[in-house]
Parts: sequence; C-alpha cells; structure tokens
Amino acid sequence: MAESLTPSSVPKPSAPAAAARVRPGSTSAVRPPERRALVRRSASLMRRWARDTFNRESFLSSLRSLLWVAPLTLLIWIYAEREQQSTNTARFQIVIKSADPTQVATFANSNDQNVTATLKGPKARLDEAKERLDPRSSAGPVQVVIDGNRPPGQYQIDILSQIQKDFRLDNNGITVVDCTPRDVRVDVDALQEVELEVKADPQARFVSPPVFDPPRVKLTAPASAIRTAKGELFARANLPPLTQGPHNGLKVPVTVEGMSDPRVVIRPGTVSASVEVGQADVSYRIDSLPVFPVPTPDVWQKQTIRYNQFLSNVNVYGPPDKIEQLRNGTLKPTPEARFKVTDNDVGGKKVTRDLDYILPQGISKGDDAPKQIELELVPREPS
Repeated sequence: MAESLTPSSVPKPSAPAAAARVRPGSTSAVRPPERRALVRRSASLMRRWARDTFNRESFLSSLRSLLWVAPLTLLIWIYAEREQQSTNTARFQIVIKSADPTQVATFANSNDQNVTATLKGPKARLDEAKERLDPRSSAGPVQVVIDGNRPPGQYQIDILSQIQKDFRLDNNGITVVDCTPRDVRVDVDALQEVELEVKADPQARFVSPPVFDPPRVKLTAPASAIRTAKGELFARANLPPLTQGPHNGLKVPVTVEGMSDPRVVIRPGTVSASVEVGQADVSYRIDSLPVFPVPTPDVWQKQTIRYNQFLSNVNVYGPPDKIEQLRNGTLKPTPEARFKVTDNDVGGKKVTRDLDYILPQGISKGDDAPKQIELELVPREPS
C-alpha cells in the first residue's frame, strides 16, 4: 500500500524551481517583497532620526541655544532701530564768548541768543541731545567762541560751525544741518580794569565813617560800560542790618551799581568792615513830591514843557527827629525833584531825563524812588 503523504511532508520547491514557474516577462512575484523592504528601511531611518533629534540631551541643548540667541537677536534689532538716521529740530540758547581773554563779546540783538536748529543723527541719540539742549537742563546754553584780536566794534558771525562743536552734538555723531538765525551780530569790546573806593550805603546812619579793608577794590568790565556809567563809580559794601553800636571785623560782599553783568569781575569780592551804627533811621512816605524843570533860556522862552509835575508816594529815610520835622513841614529845604532840559530836547518827540532829588541834610530817598521822568516840548504860539 502506498505511503500517504501529509502536507508537511510535501517538499517545498526550491527558489530556482519557483522562479521557473514564473511566466517570462512577469514581475508581480518580485516587486512586493522589495517595496516592503524599502518601507521598512525608511521607517527605520525615520525612527533613528527622531530618536537622535528629539532625545532629552538634544532638546536641552536647543533650548539653551534659544535662551541666548533670542535676546541677542532682540538686542541687535533694538540697536539697529536706535541707530537709524533721523532728522528733527531743536530750540536752545547760545552764549557768545571771545577767544581773547582781554576782550568781551555780546549780542547786538538779544533775540539772536535763541536759536532753532535742524539736527540729523541716530534717533535715540538725537532725542537725548534735544533734552540736554533744552534751556531748562543743567548742561547750560551752547557756547559760541569767536576769534580774538579783533578791534572793538560790531561783527557778523556765522554760528553754524560753532554750534556743531558743542559736546552734546559732535561727540554723539549728530550733524547740524541748518540753524535760524544763521548769522548773528556781535559787539566786541575791550576789558578795562579800574580801582574803586569802597563805600557804605549812603542811606545808612553811622556815628563815624566806616573803615574797610582793603579800602579799594579792582573792577574789570567792558570799557564801554565804564565810559557810559552814570554818576560816580564806587564799590558798595553791602552791610547787613545792624543794631546800634560798634561792629568790627564784618565780612561783607561788594557790588558796583549798574554793573550786574556776569562778565564783570570785582577783586576782592569781599572786604572787612568796622562800623559804629548810630540811631536807627526811620522811613516816611511823601504823598506828593513836586518836580521842577531846569531849562536853558532859549527853551524857557520858546517851548512849553509838558510833564508830570508831581511824584506820588516817594519813600525817604532819616533820623527820627528829622523825619518828625519833615512830617510837620518845619525841615528845610522842602523836598523836591528837578530835571534838566536842553536845546537838544527840542523836536516834538518825548524824551526821558534823569531826576535829581533836593532833600534836607540827613534825609535820603528810597531805592524805589523814580529815577527818570518823561517830558515833551511843544513850541509856544507867537503872542
């Protein structure tokens, strides 16, 4: 009897035999295994790449890089924004100074000291410079230095290049494109030095003349200011309010009336004073002080002088006994004010003249008393 065969005992055809059963020209039995192998290799490569890319160490490394790269990128962007060129205008003050220490320069027109300039530069530094150029800032006005060794007189100065030299602009890469005004007129004068006697306030009352050490000081000021000063120039010792009796070794500052310009220098600026104060002065207000002209004969005959004939509320000072006599009308001469009128005042327009006060001995006018009066000359009609 023939031996029965089970499926497991049936021999499998060999690869060549299986290949022999494939019809010539057919690939249906080869491609599916190759495609599956390619998919498996691709999936394996993807898993390996994902494992290498998204592991803990790689993620932490990328996060660390981001922590310093992101702020650096932001800083670079901010810096580029700040350095971007921009144009803006600024309004500020300027001061004029001569490069020659023996000369002084001033504006012929005070309006020229306010300048409007067009500035160009990095936006952030431009905004900062505008704040520091503001007249209210502590940096001060822009200084314009003109050449020295000039004869006294008036000059026209181009200030654009001088403004550019200011440390708030030139040191910050900011350019001054234009400014208004572009040119200013400047008065140049020589500095002059004179010696002045130190005196006390004429209104103060002393038993004996005060003694000052040093008795004279040196004043340095523009020559034109010294030439045109009104009245006697002297150094006034600004004594504080003092009680009656002697006071020795006082340290007091000195000033010169009419010389308040910051370029005026007084050396020394302080003196030592020894004074003996008498009875304290008291004040009195004259309600109506008469004013009289002192004209030339020709003006008196041909012109009518129109002016305010009385001054109201004039304060005076003096010893209590004399003030009491003044109040009662028994102190002579009667207080009045006078002013001179000359032929040069004729012309039909208003002019201003200085007032001279005629007061009894020991009586002084207050600082608030009017110093000038306005008048007008009108021709008299023929009689």
